Amino acid sequence: MKQNATSFRNLALAVIALFLAAAVHGQPDETIRFVPQALKPRLIDPNQIVDRYRNKIQRLPRFFGPPNPKFEQDDPGYSEGPAVEDAGDAGIAAPSIITSFIGPSMGTIGTVYYPPDIDVAVGPSHTIVVVNSDIYVYNRTNGDEVRHWDADDFFDTNDFTFDPRVYYDPLWSRWVIVFDRMDSSAQTSTISIAASTGSDPTGSWLGYNLPMTNYWADYPQLGYDDNAIYITANMFQWDDSFNHSRMFVLNKHQVYNGLFSTRYEAVPPTSNSVPARQWSSSNYLHVVGRSGSSSLAISRYHFPNGSTWNERWLNGLQRHDSRSLQTPAFTDPPDAFQPGGLAIDTGDTRMHTAWLRNGRLYTAHTIGYDWGSGLRAAVRPYVINVQDSSYVLERVATYGASNSDYYYPALAPNAYNDFSMVFTKSSSSVYAEARVTAWRDGPGSTLESSALVQEGSASYARIDSSDRNRWGDYLGASPDPNVNQDIWVAGEYVRSSNRWGSWVAQTRIGRLATQLVLNPASGKVGDTVQLRATCQYALPPFWQLVALPGATIHFTVYGVSVGSAVTNSSGTATLNYTIPEGTEATPTAMGAEFRQTVDYYGSTAASTLTIQKAGVALQLPSGLQGRAGELIALSATITNATSGNPIPGRTIGFTFDGRSVGSAVSNASGLASLTFTLPTGYRSNSYAWRADFAGDASYTSKSASASLTILNSAPTAVLAGTALSLDGVDDYATAPSAVYFSGDFTIEAWVRVRSHNRMARVIDFGNGMQSDNVFLALSEVDSGRPYMFVFNGSSGLGIASSVALPLNQWVHLAGTLSGNTARLFVNGGLVASGYVPVPRAVVRTSNFVGRSNWHPLGDLNAHADIDELRIWGRALTQREIALRRHAIADAQDSSLVAYWPANRGHGTSAADASGHSLNLSLQNGTAWIVSTAPIGEIHCVYGAVRTFALAGYDANDDPLTYSILAHPAQAPIGGAQPSFSFAPVRSGSDSFAFRVQDNGGLWSVASPTLWTYVPGDVNLDGCVDDVDLAAVLQAFGLANCGSCLEDVVPDGIIDDADLALVLSQFGAGC
Repeated sequence: MKQNATSFRNLALAVIALFLAAAVHGQPDETIRFVPQALKPRLIDPNQIVDRYRNKIQRLPRFFGPPNPKFEQDDPGYSEGPAVEDAGDAGIAAPSIITSFIGPSMGTIGTVYYPPDIDVAVGPSHTIVVVNSDIYVYNRTNGDEVRHWDADDFFDTNDFTFDPRVYYDPLWSRWVIVFDRMDSSAQTSTISIAASTGSDPTGSWLGYNLPMTNYWADYPQLGYDDNAIYITANMFQWDDSFNHSRMFVLNKHQVYNGLFSTRYEAVPPTSNSVPARQWSSSNYLHVVGRSGSSSLAISRYHFPNGSTWNERWLNGLQRHDSRSLQTPAFTDPPDAFQPGGLAIDTGDTRMHTAWLRNGRLYTAHTIGYDWGSGLRAAVRPYVINVQDSSYVLERVATYGASNSDYYYPALAPNAYNDFSMVFTKSSSSVYAEARVTAWRDGPGSTLESSALVQEGSASYARIDSSDRNRWGDYLGASPDPNVNQDIWVAGEYVRSSNRWGSWVAQTRIGRLATQLVLNPASGKVGDTVQLRATCQYALPPFWQLVALPGATIHFTVYGVSVGSAVTNSSGTATLNYTIPEGTEATPTAMGAEFRQTVDYYGSTAASTLTIQKAGVALQLPSGLQGRAGELIALSATITNATSGNPIPGRTIGFTFDGRSVGSAVSNASGLASLTFTLPTGYRSNSYAWRADFAGDASYTSKSASASLTILNSAPTAVLAGTALSLDGVDDYATAPSAVYFSGDFTIEAWVRVRSHNRMARVIDFGNGMQSDNVFLALSEVDSGRPYMFVFNGSSGLGIASSVALPLNQWVHLAGTLSGNTARLFVNGGLVASGYVPVPRAVVRTSNFVGRSNWHPLGDLNAHADIDELRIWGRALTQREIALRRHAIADAQDSSLVAYWPANRGHGTSAADASGHSLNLSLQNGTAWIVSTAPIGEIHCVYGAVRTFALAGYDANDDPLTYSILAHPAQAPIGGAQPSFSFAPVRSGSDSFAFRVQDNGGLWSVASPTLWTYVPGDVNLDGCVDDVDLAAVLQAFGLANCGSCLEDVVPDGIIDDADLALVLSQFGAGC
């Protein structure tokens, strides 16, 4: 598990402060100091090493302690810059793998620790691989193991040995091995160094022990230049708290010759600094590390004073300069996926081994990168030109894949400024495996597809004391001193269940890059044209393009091979090609390919063979007619304008009155037919429709028009009118900015859910995400269970039903808030209740119907029909909700905040019937439908006049006239459209009939129900009498009684108010 990033930022600041205040606090500072106390050499004779391990009790697998802590820094939370997605085995892999063999693996003799911390070096005849805590020598030709030493035995110690490093020094023909050592009980820490006495690692070695003072050293890095060895390490106090980083500088002339060795010590500018392994001469030793989250820190050290090396050594080491090099931003990598196992720890963004060759500094690290589907571990190499005082970042790219994790890179350059980079790759379907890629130097080059070094075979789980599934902590790469093109790598993979393995590979970047250019060609069907391609290769060292004669070029047309030709002395290959009769006339792709050879990389080129197009004709039927809302078939026949032959397989687009209504594909007879619904809202008249062929690779575009007559349709009389129909994709509505909530409230609507879209809303009113939101939702996640949530500012709580809403059925859904108690009702029944905060009485500006304020994060729009949407400024009781849900609302009710009956039936707005002008604005073509919600009642109060509006729907959007055909038995309905009125003279139910008629004389009839309630009528028998009084007295004092009939003053409590109302209405309606 990653440590807290803030603590490491504070740690970094503390370390900087220590540097600046070193003179006061006595801590290590930037001053480079000479340490005259000489290190005593010890001769190591491999033939005399006592293999104490074989007489020890068998070690159990264990993580390498003390654990290597992550050094996280200020993190931008993203990585940027150029990125290359690995094509893997599907691409042309580079570099080539010349030789490979198994390296040290967990479970072999002595090799039981994790992580392995792999490093590799290659010499004239041998390859050395070091791991925790072993040294292996192999025959570089056949991979045979020549020697294997336990590091404890090699350095003759009982200390804990770990964090190995190795290199082969081609300037001196020496091998150098470094191990960290510690005895935590005695609180001693040592860096052990061994240098071979020649190029044969099986011969004698010279050993030195570099003691630490007051600290223990961790994660050493090993570098060198012509005359010195450089070792950096992170210095920890014995309570495992980080203190500083330190660099130790040893004299090669002393170490390689077995002399007593003096040293210099310095504090680099950054932790985890890496000294370069310098394969070519330079006036400076380069040290590189991270500097923040978007730059590298590079320091240069040298011995400037003196005419001989001995003089320069005695006159002292100096830091020439330190500078920050801006890079693309980087962030810490996430843990890596693997099949069926725990995620693998990928470390942090610290730099791994660095190399200097031909004036260029090479290094790499692991970062986090989002390829578009979430953060994955990726690797990033850097190539920095350091030949002059202004450093230039020549090459940088993030490398990985959107479905995989790439981590722990190690790279090394060859003599031609190419490099190979080894890394581990894993994913949810790929076990951790070792792979290698390359980046060839030259114009336009980039990281190439990776090659498999060794495939993983199982899941891996090795957990350290910090709960990390340890891997790495680094891999190895090394130039080949024998072959200029070659680079050796040591990668890590899962050899068997929970056991790491390493694999060693000799890679070669030996081919030259080629460039192929294919000239465009043109001609008519039947013509013979010349396909011509020119092939060149990039000639080192300046990479100028030179003609490549004798190369076989393969040509394709329409993706089909049409033959090959050989390049002449100018690098040009020419092939005669006859365009077949009957070929579609089209600009078509043609390609040329030079296939990879031993000496050259393959290349491809593309161009266009242009053939003239043919014209077309479109024939449309005449006399089409239909009614709004009905299905009708549009069709078009497409033929060749010259031959008259039908053209199959062409897409024809259709438009009606300038609006696209879809497309269809022509059949074998050239007929394309589309059935669509004539839109509503159109008056009886003739309208233009059109068929369009946009043209394609074979034919030119064409359009044709005709007329279609829409006939008049009869209107529909329905009290529920129309409803909004949301498609679940992009349909929704917005409400104006206003104060919709200021305490208690009720939100209610009839809904018909078509699918349980994730987090779909009825409404979501707020000021963005998590900002004073109040929402009523159709589905908690995608469960289909309705829920309601209330925010007070940025804090909120909600309640949810335990039962999903049914699909394709009208359901009445209501949510109320009374004080801090929220309640959720379905069809009048209580389904959930709980505590929520009281919403603030603020203007809400981001108000949606059918859409969530969290839609940028993946919440989906509602796929549902919505009718009779209301917001009340009080909490309706359960009784009120149950009794009123089938009735249209009284728009004159002062507690209505907003009321959208959705009865307009056409257009892009839905009117607010509350009189507050809070009209909805419909988005993206939100549709209207005739409502079938069970809304057929008008509720009245005995002794009061009820005004109401009647509703109907006309597909042609004709003006409608409403009239009363049959009045209620007790009293007539008064008024005229748009406002009717009724004054009941008795309680109970009644009915009436009304007619809706359009201006063409077509009409229909509906018969709503009138319900009249007497205030105080507990048992709803139409009379306030002794029975009602007795009922209130019996229930007197009950609380939380929102559904109680005795709660005639709907406030949830049976109290004096209810008793007073019954007494004041006593005898009414009797």
